[in-house]
Amino acid sequence: MKKNNKKDLKCFIITPVPTDDGDLSREYSGIINHVVKPVCKKNNFSSVFAAHEISSTGSITRSIIKNIYDADIVVANLTGFNANVMYELAVSHAFKKKVITILRSGVQLPFDIKDDRTIYYKNDIYGQGKLVKDFEDTLLTVLSFEDDFTDNPIFNSIKLSSLIDDDDFKVDQNQLLLQIIDMLNDQSRNSRVTKSKSLHEPPYNYFDVEITTQTQLDYDEEIHPQLQQINPNIEFSYKTDYVSDTIIRTECRSFLSPINVIKQIQEFENDDFIISNVQHIR
Repeated sequence: MKKNNKKDLKCFIITPVPTDDGDLSREYSGIINHVVKPVCKKNNFSSVFAAHEISSTGSITRSIIKNIYDADIVVANLTGFNANVMYELAVSHAFKKKVITILRSGVQLPFDIKDDRTIYYKNDIYGQGKLVKDFEDTLLTVLSFEDDFTDNPIFNSIKLSSLIDDDDFKVDQNQLLLQIIDMLNDQSRNSRVTKSKSLHEPPYNYFDVEITTQTQLDYDEEIHPQLQQINPNIEFSYKTDYVSDTIIRTECRSFLSPINVIKQIQEFENDDFIISNVQHIR
């Protein structure tokens, strides 16, 4: 196994806040106390803590951002797609931090970060043991990267020509944060899962979607499951209107912005069918 020779490292944990003794809180606390902390301390980290463990007075947001900025490694537990977690993840990306993301198995990553390297775990005794091993392997790999290594959605997607010095790829982080601050709130909204029916639901936007197939396909069995892969926050209806054997109309709804939804749907690629038209109806 690889070994880490660096000393006095700092790890900041981005996680939903454990609030009680319920199953989710126990899951979050278990990952912090029985996976991340022991593995990091074994590998020369002198400081490993989460936002809710910060004891300093003053602005909690300012303190979180400062701790992200000071961290050598950021570990983000995306389970539940908590809005604060997604916001802090975006801040970490803006600061060019080395980030390790973990997520409970069976949950699809949001569109914004679906290409990120993520450790998946099962929430049981065997799954915790496997997560410890997978996390340590990933931690040692990330620590072996050069200090200026950058690979995240912000730096891979946003045009930074006005902020980047091509000679040494240095970024004015203050200007970058100002440029993306509007994007952060949208990213946190994009990454929320649909709430339980017993909770207040956000207002939805509704869309008409026209699909053109190369051959006659069964919508329920062959098309709908693939549409649902676009983004878990875009819900496609099972109701359809067959205009012809190869043209199908359906609906979808989402609390994401109409521009965001239309863009994601139009960019979806599939060998069996194309999305020929998307229209925001209400």
